[in-house]
Amino acid sequence: MTSFNAVEHKSSYFIAHPHRRLMIFIDNPYVYRYVKSRNIKISHKKLVDYLTFNAVDKYSLERVTIYGSIDRSTSPEKIRTQENFYRMLGRLPKFDVQLFDLKVNHDSKGEFVSKKEKCVDCALVTGLVKYAIRGTFDTAIVVAGDEDFIPAVREVIDQGLEVIIAAFDGACAEKLIYHALGYLSLTDNLNAFTENGNNSNPTYVSPLDCAIAPRYWCP
Repeated sequence: MTSFNAVEHKSSYFIAHPHRRLMIFIDNPYVYRYVKSRNIKISHKKLVDYLTFNAVDKYSLERVTIYGSIDRSTSPEKIRTQENFYRMLGRLPKFDVQLFDLKVNHDSKGEFVSKKEKCVDCALVTGLVKYAIRGTFDTAIVVAGDEDFIPAVREVIDQGLEVIIAAFDGACAEKLIYHALGYLSLTDNLNAFTENGNNSNPTYVSPLDCAIAPRYWCP
């Protein structure tokens, strides 16, 4: 897919009026799988700061909803670690955490076969559409990469609202990017929200300051 400079490809479709209401929806298993595969740790607080950098004059952040899962097939100590992590996130201002248990599959002999996420994607879709219908936000940033989100994204956009996909390059369905109003690369500025990263002097374009170009990539 072609990459365009957002400054050069302005669109009248997106107008950043002052105090537009913003919500962020995070598919945490998606984020976890990516960072784990690269042996890095991120700060969700820094991630939100990155997504809303320099946008406080134009947007009012209403809520950050994180959809996560708990693996209860592991040791009690690891279960407590997972729960404490999400409990910590839930204490952050405007953060809301919704948790679901991983489904563990066994064969006919009772032997472990696989683990599967249950309800996370469905809950995110429900939340996105629910808050759109209630008129809670004007713009939504969805941190996810599965093309199963396309129908919900299209429904919200058809209601006259804005949906931007924020994802890791190469780990997001291009069809999902195509159907959203813009794409924010989390890969380009990964250091801005890693635990040991430095975002005090960010060089990236503010995601919510850029002019969203429908059907195109946004830097």
